[in-house]
Amino acid sequence: MNLLFTLSITASIALSLPTNKTSSNLKWHTCPTHAEQKAGLDCAELNVPLDWSNPNNGKTMTLSMNRWPAKDPKTRIGALIHNPGGPGLAATDMVLDFARGSTYWGEDLRRFDLIGLDPRGVGRSSPIKCSPDLWNARPSQLVHSEEEFDKLIEHNRNFALSCLNRTGELVKHIDTLSVARDMDALRIALGEEKINFYGQSYGTQIGGAYAELFPQKYRAMALDGNVDHSLTEVPTVVSEAYGYEAVWNHFVTWCNETEDCALRGQDINAEFDKLLDEAFKSPLHVPECEDPDSGCRPSVRPEDITGSVQSTLDSKFVPKGYDQDIPTWRSLAKDLAKAFKGDYTPFAPGVAQDETSDLWSQQLVNCLDWEHNASSAADLIHQTQFMFHAAPHTRGLAQAYGVNSMCAGWPFPVPDPPHVDIVKGDAAPVFLLNSFFDPETPFDQAVSLQRQLKGSVLVANREDGHTTYQYAGEGARLMEAYLVNLTLPAAVTVVDS
Repeated sequence: MNLLFTLSITASIALSLPTNKTSSNLKWHTCPTHAEQKAGLDCAELNVPLDWSNPNNGKTMTLSMNRWPAKDPKTRIGALIHNPGGPGLAATDMVLDFARGSTYWGEDLRRFDLIGLDPRGVGRSSPIKCSPDLWNARPSQLVHSEEEFDKLIEHNRNFALSCLNRTGELVKHIDTLSVARDMDALRIALGEEKINFYGQSYGTQIGGAYAELFPQKYRAMALDGNVDHSLTEVPTVVSEAYGYEAVWNHFVTWCNETEDCALRGQDINAEFDKLLDEAFKSPLHVPECEDPDSGCRPSVRPEDITGSVQSTLDSKFVPKGYDQDIPTWRSLAKDLAKAFKGDYTPFAPGVAQDETSDLWSQQLVNCLDWEHNASSAADLIHQTQFMFHAAPHTRGLAQAYGVNSMCAGWPFPVPDPPHVDIVKGDAAPVFLLNSFFDPETPFDQAVSLQRQLKGSVLVANREDGHTTYQYAGEGARLMEAYLVNLTLPAAVTVVDS
């Protein structure tokens, strides 16, 4: 496989493999945005095969990236590629945040060239185009009859075909295995014998895929907020439901013990249950969103509320260097206080404004990476029964169920279905970091991934939240020591963030 990969790179990208690992075939140039220029970043592009299963058919696509060069070339370790997750988040944006100090990045890591590679179909890497009108008219993820199920299936197929018609074949090839192969193409173009990688959330899935495909081609790999891609439909839904509900329960306890929590003293669970029950009966109305230019949809469904709550539970506090206005548990309490009084504006979902909206990036990648085999209303209803039992307050309405419902009937094959990552050979150990209580990537998935990546270590953070490095605590320091010096803690280490 590696030989074929190398040959296809040579043929399709017109790169000759370098003999000196410090020589690069990329043409770095001034970045397109003033912010990147001011932060000292440079940018480059790389052509790769559109379809890695047929790399020599002449069809290519362009990947874009930016780079924050190492502070001192004399102490430079190598290239560190970063992916912030999503799927669908632009790595170029995150590297810019690191470089201008709006997101924590340890000084020790300035010994790397930090590279933000926008995954195919995302950011500046040939973004996927779809119909905003179809997206905005999407039906509820919850179905109660075969008629509703048929409408959901029809919509899912029509939306996918709109992406195909507006984008072309790329929409079938934005799966994670393709992204991992792109990353190795970048390694070759950089002239690096081995790369370093830091992945957050979905980025950990990219890391696992890369370790499986190219176990000898990474020096160090740090994965933060881990996704277990071996889980099938129902186990994935139940795992996330339990994890989300646990963090919700912690939020309720925290709120009743915190003086400035807007819900302190209330029966939060009872009020939240009532809010969701009302949304289950019929969508909640938001008058402010009736204006076509409002940017939001005037009806709020149960999944809109639970999806917003889940993502806001990601950050209990403002991480180091972040803007004070980012959503946190305190802001969630204020939003819920409004909703409990009948103002549902904080939970009104955004609408797509144009055909390159980033609202659907997550769904498009997930539909190629995860099974979604529901063939009847009963299949989805069966899943919701598990979810409601596992999570009586948040109801299990989280990202995993969204994949199973909004990808049902997807007209394209799944090139990267769930499977155990099998890493062969003498691969470098992987550093895994995960909160005990993570509303999106539950701790049990980190434990499972550690078992799949032999020799890896797992650092567990006692605090709540999704991903850990940005809080600049003990876990961050251990990760930095690993990336810079390859120093590993014990196989299972517990830290206070």
